[in-house]
Amino acid sequence: MSSFNNKLAALFIMLAKMNDDSRFVFASSREKSLKIKLEAGIQPLIDFANQFSPADDTLTIEFDCTQYYLDTKNFYCVDANNVSLPWQKERLSKIEASLFCDITIAAIDMISVEEREWLLSISGEVKNNNADIAQLLSAIYDYQHLALRTVDREISYLELINQVESLRRQLVAIAKGKSQGYRLAILASDPLVVISTIIASLLERISFLVIDVKLPDARKQFMLNHSDANLLVEADALVTIMVDGPKRFNPDAAYIVYTSGTTGNPKGIEVNRANIAAKIATSKNFYNLNKSDHTLCMLSAATDTYLQQVLISLISGATIYFADDAILDPERFLTFCQNNSITFTDLPPSFCLTLLEIDQAKARWHKTSLRYLVLGGEELNKNILIKWAEFDLFSKCQLINEYGPSEVTITSLVHILSERDLGKPRVPIGKPTQDTRAIILNEHYELVGAGLSGELWLCGNGVSNGYYNDVEKTNDRFKKLAIDNKESIYYRTGDICNVNESGEYTFLGRSDNQIQIYGKRIELEEIEANLLAIVHISDAAVVVDGQTIHAFVVSSADEFSAEEIKRSLKERLPHFCIPHFIKKLDVLPKTPIGKIDRNSLKMQVKNKVIAVDKSATPKALLISVLQQVIGTQTLNDQLSFTQSGGDSILAIAVVLHLKSHQLFLDVAELLGPTKIENLSIRSGRKVRIKITDEAINTLMPNKRSMLGFGGINQWILELNLMVMGNISAREVERVVRIIIRKHPALKLHFGEKIHLRDDIYFKTLAAPSDVPYETWKHNQAANLRREMNVATKPWSVVLYENGEHKEIGVFVNHLLVDDVSLLVITNTINQLLANPQKFDRTIDQQLFIWQQQILEKTLNDEFKEDIPYWSKATSVHNKKLIKIEDTIGLNQVRYQKLITFDFFSVEQLRIVKETLSLRGLTVFDLSMTCVANVVESWLGESEFCVGMDINGRTPLKGCADVNSAVGWFSASAPLYLHAPDQMDFIEQVAAIKKQYNDMPKGGCSFGWLVNYSRHSFFGPPQRIRFAYENHNIYNGNEVFHIRSKDLTIQEIKAECKFDFDPESLMYYLLDFQFVERSTSGLELRVNYPTKLVDTETINAMIACFHVCRDQIMAICNFPVEELAMAD
Repeated sequence: MSSFNNKLAALFIMLAKMNDDSRFVFASSREKSLKIKLEAGIQPLIDFANQFSPADDTLTIEFDCTQYYLDTKNFYCVDANNVSLPWQKERLSKIEASLFCDITIAAIDMISVEEREWLLSISGEVKNNNADIAQLLSAIYDYQHLALRTVDREISYLELINQVESLRRQLVAIAKGKSQGYRLAILASDPLVVISTIIASLLERISFLVIDVKLPDARKQFMLNHSDANLLVEADALVTIMVDGPKRFNPDAAYIVYTSGTTGNPKGIEVNRANIAAKIATSKNFYNLNKSDHTLCMLSAATDTYLQQVLISLISGATIYFADDAILDPERFLTFCQNNSITFTDLPPSFCLTLLEIDQAKARWHKTSLRYLVLGGEELNKNILIKWAEFDLFSKCQLINEYGPSEVTITSLVHILSERDLGKPRVPIGKPTQDTRAIILNEHYELVGAGLSGELWLCGNGVSNGYYNDVEKTNDRFKKLAIDNKESIYYRTGDICNVNESGEYTFLGRSDNQIQIYGKRIELEEIEANLLAIVHISDAAVVVDGQTIHAFVVSSADEFSAEEIKRSLKERLPHFCIPHFIKKLDVLPKTPIGKIDRNSLKMQVKNKVIAVDKSATPKALLISVLQQVIGTQTLNDQLSFTQSGGDSILAIAVVLHLKSHQLFLDVAELLGPTKIENLSIRSGRKVRIKITDEAINTLMPNKRSMLGFGGINQWILELNLMVMGNISAREVERVVRIIIRKHPALKLHFGEKIHLRDDIYFKTLAAPSDVPYETWKHNQAANLRREMNVATKPWSVVLYENGEHKEIGVFVNHLLVDDVSLLVITNTINQLLANPQKFDRTIDQQLFIWQQQILEKTLNDEFKEDIPYWSKATSVHNKKLIKIEDTIGLNQVRYQKLITFDFFSVEQLRIVKETLSLRGLTVFDLSMTCVANVVESWLGESEFCVGMDINGRTPLKGCADVNSAVGWFSASAPLYLHAPDQMDFIEQVAAIKKQYNDMPKGGCSFGWLVNYSRHSFFGPPQRIRFAYENHNIYNGNEVFHIRSKDLTIQEIKAECKFDFDPESLMYYLLDFQFVERSTSGLELRVNYPTKLVDTETINAMIACFHVCRDQIMAICNFPVEELAMAD
């Protein structure tokens, strides 16, 4: 082999190493095109170079979208656009010179001085923002609105802060000034418990770790032992001491986060307070969230991305929404985002792509309020960009690609995607954030040139301490380098990247076997190590195809069972690390140098297609798909999908495969407890269901349980919109017509032909100059409410004019729609005034689908389990109440009297909440116990019913989401109470809480109404009402505060009022309301009829409330006080 051929072979090898996918194509004048992979070894490269004759051949080499041409005397790039930078041309000149002189390829310095300076200039400049995590968290104390919304609970900032302060006091009492000697493990799933514990730990300088409660017990125990945690918080939010006394920890440590390791066990990354503070400050400034933002968190609490999103949201005053697994269904996800006005969320790209492939995806995406969609955790599929451009979403929502390993405290590079990225071979991971430097080095720790591949190294404010209790691994990944004559600690990511001439970094692959699946970081070696720990497995290899993990094993077992192996792995690995398919081989394929030939294994699974019999029945096709997705030949259809080895990742795969065959299955149902044989498969495209009038009349807006007697027509809700622009009466009238015509619940009531002046009280009123505007408006509204009737004028709209501005008053009879519906209607008015052509019917179409689903559930007796409870509750007959029924006509508004009490001050309420929370109780439970004691004392009977308004908007499994639809969704349902026997007061509260929990929840109002009519539950009305209102969570003024410059309406002021005509009857005889406010604490309101309940009785009730209050105050060590009463 000549010197020239030797150099040519060296050139081929060098070019192959530069290539992003280790593949290039030769095309010579004598040989056909030849593709060679570097993994196959260097011999094919040498053989090909040896065949090349400079005298007879020309050669074209293609790699990285570029063609290089070689003949006897020249080596140059065909496409000059790809070598526009001067040092790229200089590099080609050096290669050319080396081929035709005595210089060896290895001796060439591929980086010029100019290129080196340029590479360093675009690598990022680390700026110290001097952020302090405690100072950042202090912003949370300035907010009082809604902080968290979970599936079944709303938590205000005040409630969150109270929980934080309770935990801080517990930590202070334990640490006794030595907080840095403690590490707290958080083993809980409740967002309130997890988040409040994280904040409390950061404020008290106690390092922590969050452990996913769904992990196998062995893995959880390893984390507890390995982290040296000596404190534990579980679901009860109580701090438990696991190991007495403080330990020696890094005083600057903030938390430990565990990721997949290569040894068979996870590795713990220790992050400092300065690391997380710098990153949170940078991200807060980048996204600029505010109090009006709603963020959706779908991340595991055990990840640092969860920590980042939660802290950024809270210190910005945003509201964080959490959902259950049902949201993994693409249509439910978009509906959830639309109904809850989600403006920010973080998703794995693979899940995002499924959201863009559903029917009518473009229209559904445009109806969301998303401002930021962050994608991260895995390589971004370019098809997302194609869909984003196709749907014209770039101008609506910023699509952001985030990159950052846990070792450098999450986000390190960010790229705001645009249509310009469509022309790039791969989607960039972006440029370094202001606290990060990013460089690309070769195996000799030398900078590589623009466009050439190498390993990405990161340094900056986010570089962590390394791996806890693993010096060897830390020293391997974290190194001191003097790249620009200044020594800094760099983290070696293992990611192969390049940087283009715009300074954008692009991910090309991994230098090891680490992968990302649906945002989860997985080391294939960890799976292999746990496979090898199984006695009969002597060799194992794991490869990935897309989002699917395939394991190949050599086993000595006589009866090989993939299911048994999976069960064994589930005892030690998280669910996302369990291989989807396990195949037995006699021997694993090896390369010439003895390594496992993973490429050969990948070829066995590449683009594996699920084979199904298209002529099979839907149920048989489902079984076939499940068997192949789960990776089992036998499937027990008496088990659920999750019991059979399924998880959320596989569920999405199942649904998508079925969809390709025009079959539809709900993700939430698939992940639920339903047996496989009972899964509901829908065939064909989704169609709108036509519902009969009989079905509508059964379940449409009503209050049947409150219509047992007449005289309750004047129950009016009022809400005002303040208009700053010049809105005419004609415009308002047109909007009202649109709303009635297109909101199904209203159209049903008013019919097809709407006579606006007859069916709806609509007029324009001009304020006189000699009467104060507010006084005049109040009088006009009072007159209007007296005229309204559910049968004739259930809805009134008035346009007030006073010269300075206009105001739209909306009045609705509460027997037509509920208060949430009124807010929806008013918001629709606001939108239509700004744009009359824009009306979103999607939400209200769900109402009809929901009604059909509820009707089917009722006819199928799916509410039958509730019947015994409702039967027991309505069979209670109290003698005193039966006697009063004879004179109930005296329970009129004119005879009603309201008295109020300051039950607890703000500070007392805070301490009471903390005291109760330590026992797993709430102020709601306490309030209900007080009422139970009072009612028992008055009635002289231990059994009774209390009426409670039940929110029928609570999501019901298998039904459409009607959270923002217009209709009547609440009903007064009976709560059965049995006064506790003589016992400790706290035990009484716990007993009453259990009775409340026994009441059917989640759609119970539907079941109650249906059973009320079908099973003749016409017992005495619930004449006693109990209600607990938290005004810290819901504030109409804040919900409807508009800040957009494009809207005519600047502010919507909510004034929901229940105003009755003095002659009208009251439904409740006694109404006990506890109202919580951040400014005044807890207030007790008692409404009673003076003609039916005398002063002596009321005084006895007050005394009973006083006794209950004294008992809880004694438990909290408060001084005894008199109840401050006001009429």
